[in-house]
Amino acid sequence: MIRISIAAMVISMVSLAMSSGNSIPLPLMIEGKGEVGQARLRWMKSPSSEVWGYEVARSMFLPDSGLTIVSLEPVTDTTFVETLPLASVPITYWYRIRAVDRRGNTSPWSLPVRVVLPDVVPPQRPQLEEAVPGDGIITLRWSQPQPERDVAGFFIYRRDDDGNDVLLTRTGLPATARIYADSNVRAGVYYGYAVVAYDSAGNRSKPSRRITAKCYDLRTPPVPEVDTLIVTTDGITITWHYVGYVPEGTVAIVERSSNGETYTPISPLLPATVWRYTDGSAEITEAYYYRIVLRSPAGIYGKPSVARASAAARRTQQRR
Repeated sequence: MIRISIAAMVISMVSLAMSSGNSIPLPLMIEGKGEVGQARLRWMKSPSSEVWGYEVARSMFLPDSGLTIVSLEPVTDTTFVETLPLASVPITYWYRIRAVDRRGNTSPWSLPVRVVLPDVVPPQRPQLEEAVPGDGIITLRWSQPQPERDVAGFFIYRRDDDGNDVLLTRTGLPATARIYADSNVRAGVYYGYAVVAYDSAGNRSKPSRRITAKCYDLRTPPVPEVDTLIVTTDGITITWHYVGYVPEGTVAIVERSSNGETYTPISPLLPATVWRYTDGSAEITEAYYYRIVLRSPAGIYGKPSVARASAAARRTQQRR
């Protein structure tokens, strides 16, 4: 909003009136304010009884190369509101006002008043094209279908297991950014990503389409350590534990051998959080060897544990 001092207005009025020979006084104390989709003007009422109303004109540039009268008829009040299209960038207009008497005579135009309409139109939503999983990282790539000059940057949102959207880029990415790598992820866990564009006025676009991805971990799982082999009426129960980092999504496989050389998987894929398995098909009088092997979410197998012999196998070894 720009205010013009009374002194400046009076000097301008007197100077213009003297040069034109016109006795109709200029409007005083003109104020202009830009709002959402409209320009609002107000001024001080003329003390002259000759003034019947006021005309309002607008231009886009200074000097007024294209001055357009926007009041359809003289305004008898001291306020005027012009409705204008919503802007996708801040737009500046220049307004002038002049007084009109009942005979149609007019005063000179006032000094220009600058009115800036705010940017209230959000940018178009970005197009998230892909989320590429990697070794402990997920890389996003996106585009802006119709690049806009007032796009100031992008925000990246990630939806975690709890269903909440987390803002990953609190300070925003620059307007030229088209790629982002999220390394704060866990292997085997699905994450949903969306990109939001924002402009210099703080308007935000709708989120892009959401893409879900999970990364993998190329580290080799640790070697399990078998703790016990317990013979029960249900079969032979094996327990074990891990020492070292086990990526989420890692599975354990129990393998069995009758000769201690050739091993066959006997268990389903067990979550790495399970440390116990019962071999219900085992004959307690037969000799068996057991070992555990881990497989990571990326399909990488670790080294198997040291084989552990059942009681029958140990008896056979002792007889030998």
